Amino acid sequence: MIHKKKICVFTCARSDYFLLRPLLNELQKQSDHIDLQLIASGMHTSKEFGNTWKLIEADGYPITEKTSMLISSDDSAATVTSMGLGMVQYSNILSRLRPDLVVLLGDRFEMMSFATATHIFGIPIAHIHGGELTYGAFDDAIRHCITKMATLHFAATEDYKKRIIQMGEQPGSVFNVGALAVDNVLMTPQKTTKELAHTLKIPLEENYFLITFHPETKGNDDVAGQLEPLFSALDAFPDHQILWTSSNADPKGRKINEIVLQKAISQDKRYFSVDNLGSLYLSALKNARAIVGNSSSGIIEAPIVGTPTVNIGRRQEGRLRTSSIIDCNFNAQDIRQSIKQAISSEFSEDVNKKDHPYGTGKTAQKIVEQIISYNFQDNCEKVFHEIA
Repeated sequence: MIHKKKICVFTCARSDYFLLRPLLNELQKQSDHIDLQLIASGMHTSKEFGNTWKLIEADGYPITEKTSMLISSDDSAATVTSMGLGMVQYSNILSRLRPDLVVLLGDRFEMMSFATATHIFGIPIAHIHGGELTYGAFDDAIRHCITKMATLHFAATEDYKKRIIQMGEQPGSVFNVGALAVDNVLMTPQKTTKELAHTLKIPLEENYFLITFHPETKGNDDVAGQLEPLFSALDAFPDHQILWTSSNADPKGRKINEIVLQKAISQDKRYFSVDNLGSLYLSALKNARAIVGNSSSGIIEAPIVGTPTVNIGRRQEGRLRTSSIIDCNFNAQDIRQSIKQAISSEFSEDVNKKDHPYGTGKTAQKIVEQIISYNFQDNCEKVFHEIA
């Protein structure tokens, strides 16, 4: 009789869930070898962030456990309290489920709580997207902490793989599998702008910018002062509509959403604020003239689909760059010039010809193959790898 591995996948936000979809598909295919457990927490179970757990179930992935842990406030104290509440609940869940392996993607604070609980339970962690740098966010240290608690590592590029090994992880446990975003692009049907407009019930036209903007959680927290030059720069392109997706649950994220919503109300024919684009996000990104803001999707997904990126501030500082990404500061003139460059015909045409460093696909398949074949028993004790 084959002993099935109980594989527990944790998701806490739309950002990690939509990257995880190809992996969930692949894990479901391996039902003879794997008993899939899926936990939805964090923003997924928050009404103010859209109760996105419903999207998970609509996609056909049964949720094993749902748990709410977010305090509805916009400061660091609330974030820390949420992490503590999460730890208590995750302990109870892990006691019930007793998985053989936990799979985590990324660096959210909710994930840090779950990783810590998992580590104390002595359950191996497979971590996706380790080795990356984001100097402008506290996620940077969280990502590295999860790396040090993980047993198995799936890096998105060769540079990131080398950095994980540099952090003392055994080379035999670190794999460059590419980014799940490539799989996600390949598996997601693309909609036209007209179809997007119909589905979203907004008068969206061909000329639009996709804006995805989050707090810089390390450093400048004056989000109103950061948004002012961005609004000013966007006003210089009156022929372009603005499709703005909501910020996350980091400190000051709710403040950003409040300010943007007021802007959308005051310019309801041009600004469209959407809580969550869900599976439409990739289509919105691909059809946009440019993505503007400071989201990781501007650094990873945008080069994959061939959309120019105007990246503002330090939030994504440290990640690998392609030539399709234009970096600028929180200065209206700087942002305006960067957008002008991004939408120029010469730059836009050149973007589509550029390569990206995230592989050619089948990332989910590579991850599952390693999960099934990796000998966790022989590698249960982590030993720091010294670099000569």
